[in-house]
Amino acid sequence: MNWGQVLSVVGVLGGLGGLAALVMVPVQRRKMKVDAASVIVDSAIDLLQPFRQRVEQLEKDLTKVERIVHDIRTELAAPNPSVDRLRGIVGLVSRNGR
Repeated sequence: MNWGQVLSVVGVLGGLGGLAALVMVPVQRRKMKVDAASVIVDSAIDLLQPFRQRVEQLEKDLTKVERIVHDIRTELAAPNPSVDRLRGIVGLVSRNGR
């Protein structure tokens, strides 16, 4: 092999390296876009975490309030002899005009 052939082979190999670098540019761009999207998603999740925790707490509080309202409604719907007796007395007083 003479120096011309050696230089040609080195040139071709160097050219292949350059070609490989050109092929890698779009791949690297896609990777950078994916990395950027990943950073954005992670940031959004971090920003939303306090709100998720607050919503969970509010849902627990709402469940407690709903239970209290149910208990109060049940209690008010139940017969109450004292109230019935007072209604009777009020009715008698109203009829007798006192």
